[in-house]
Amino acid sequence: MTLFIRRCVFNLPPLVEVSAAQLHLGHYNSKYKLVVDPHKEDTIKSGFENVTRWLIVADILRGLRLTLGMVFKEPATLNYPFEKGPLSPRFRGEHALRRYPSGEERCIACKLCEAICPAQAITIEAEPRADGSRRTTRYDIDMTKCIYCGFCQEACPVDAIVEVTNLFF
Repeated sequence: MTLFIRRCVFNLPPLVEVSAAQLHLGHYNSKYKLVVDPHKEDTIKSGFENVTRWLIVADILRGLRLTLGMVFKEPATLNYPFEKGPLSPRFRGEHALRRYPSGEERCIACKLCEAICPAQAITIEAEPRADGSRRTTRYDIDMTKCIYCGFCQEACPVDAIVEVTNLFF
């Protein structure tokens, strides 16, 4: 191991390498002043290693403290297929067409829902009945276009279309 010794006389080179054995035996020129204690083994490299080691240990301990703190708290996740979280009352899900208790559809084919839909996801085909009113022959909602705005539900005069809390289509 070599130690660096700075020279007190400024007209000579500032750093001189002297081996540790020469320092311990006293074989060095007395014109040089010893800057580093020869008995101390801490150099810049070992100091950096010590600081790095302590920072790593501190980070590991901080992570363990956080992990152990979370062990005793209630989990934030759900086992989804078997547990379901609460739904907001404002949730808008799958569209459903309502029927009267007799089984007849409520839709009167006024096409207000088709006209108000901003995504143009609703298509209605209608035909006249024998009594002069209209009835729907085809009512389609393209769920890939639907933006779940709820305008169709608000526009329906007979509450034929509703958005239910069903998550699956």
